[in-house]
Amino acid sequence: MVYQLPTMRGVAIAEGHRDAVFSVVWIDEDRFMTGSRDGSLRVWSVNDAMDCGTNGVGHTIKWLRQSWTSSSRTTTSTSKSKTKSKVRDLKLIKCNGTQTATSLTSKGTVQLWDINTLQRKNVIKLPFTQELVCLSVQPNNSSLIAVGSQAHITFADPRQERCAQSFNSQDEFWGVRSLAFGSEHILTCGGGRGRLSFIDTRMMEFLPLSKSNNNRNTNNKNINHYNNYNPSNTSNDDNDDNSDNGGDDTTRTQTRAGTRTRTRASAATASVYHNSSSEGWLDRDSQMYKTHFTGIQIPPAIYTTAYNSDGTKLFTAGGPIQSGLRGCYAAVWF
Repeated sequence: MVYQLPTMRGVAIAEGHRDAVFSVVWIDEDRFMTGSRDGSLRVWSVNDAMDCGTNGVGHTIKWLRQSWTSSSRTTTSTSKSKTKSKVRDLKLIKCNGTQTATSLTSKGTVQLWDINTLQRKNVIKLPFTQELVCLSVQPNNSSLIAVGSQAHITFADPRQERCAQSFNSQDEFWGVRSLAFGSEHILTCGGGRGRLSFIDTRMMEFLPLSKSNNNRNTNNKNINHYNNYNPSNTSNDDNDDNSDNGGDDTTRTQTRAGTRTRTRASAATASVYHNSSSEGWLDRDSQMYKTHFTGIQIPPAIYTTAYNSDGTKLFTAGGPIQSGLRGCYAAVWF
């Protein structure tokens, strides 16, 4: 659906994908690209539309025709399974007057597409492939692509077509759910455990936000009980089986596929490298909560992070990661 700002009036419908659309990026004022769980990328033109009726208040709704679709509905066959590669996220790289689309697939690759020719240019294989959900592109020079997985943030260099470095997530195995560059050198990471952290790409380190307090369990009154609800089994996300990639997001410090993984210092001496989200709203009257989660404090996962135009304010939003729970969370950080 295409909406007109600032009224948020629906003006056009784009229909063609056969599964959920995970990401949309504008190429220019007329065209936008979509990435879907059906495995395809599609380009739509707002000017290439036909009237299809009116909405409830008499406004005309247009029907958009797709001007291009990728051939990325590839399948991976093994002796045990045959699975389709899904597009999990999509971003646009703008550098030196050229535009490149960057898509993240569920099979552990970042694909680069030339916007002018709409042909795939390169493919970068990722070292960690479990629960690939989000990516972000460094603004201005676009020399880094950040990718979030189950337990890591990986930086890829599109110029050299390789992965450069990986970090252990501050949310441990609860998944990196959102990424956003607040400036050219600061990457913001939102996690499944409700933690917000920041990586300085010049020093390639997490930014310390405060000193550790061994007597404090941030956002969890019963940390041990809460840890039993690891999202690997109870997530609201559509997790993909990446076993055929050999991808494994277990914590590690050794070199793998030319990628260095950074770890933090011991808990006794380390600073705190994350902020925690507030509780938000959670439906505690639901049968699911009463049966399985009564008395457990559930921090909302941070599913989206976005900065204002000058990078001085950060918007975060999300909800419970456990399947069957209902809730929401939103906040503005100054």
